[in-house]
Amino acid sequence: MKWLISMLGMLWLAGCGNPELERLDATLAELRHSSQTRVADASARDATEPFFTTSSMTYDYAASRSPFQPPAAIAERGPSLQADVLAAQTLRPLEPLEHFTLSELRLVGTLVMGEQRVALIETPEGQVTSAPLGAYVGSDKGRITQITRQEVRIAERTATPQGWQARTASLVLDVR
Repeated sequence: MKWLISMLGMLWLAGCGNPELERLDATLAELRHSSQTRVADASARDATEPFFTTSSMTYDYAASRSPFQPPAAIAERGPSLQADVLAAQTLRPLEPLEHFTLSELRLVGTLVMGEQRVALIETPEGQVTSAPLGAYVGSDKGRITQITRQEVRIAERTATPQGWQARTASLVLDVR
């Protein structure tokens, strides 16, 4: 009986043989052989030979306008705001009184300390700040040019499309 079961098992396994499997084995063997050939060809290549090549490009815009220069139409209009003689110093840190417009500030008095006269200017928050001659006040780049008992004269510089414009303004002593 054991012998019969063994024979049936062998016949059953022999029936699993398929001619397609033999063709698959042959194709796989061929692929394995061709990939080994390609790897061998790649390793035989000269080490100094580049893997890829790039094409060089010439810069054809050397005669054109620099992108850092203004177009001719802007250059013909006149000096820029930065090159203007009246241009305000914009890179310096703002002084405390420059955070307000002149209409928000109020002159509450003047002091004479030694030979120097100082204006006492009140901010909208009620804080009184001393401002000497040459101090910057107001949001329009104003600078104190004269301090008298009753008035502080201010030279302002404002940017307009035509360039920087100078104008004078004043704070008058507010007696309440």
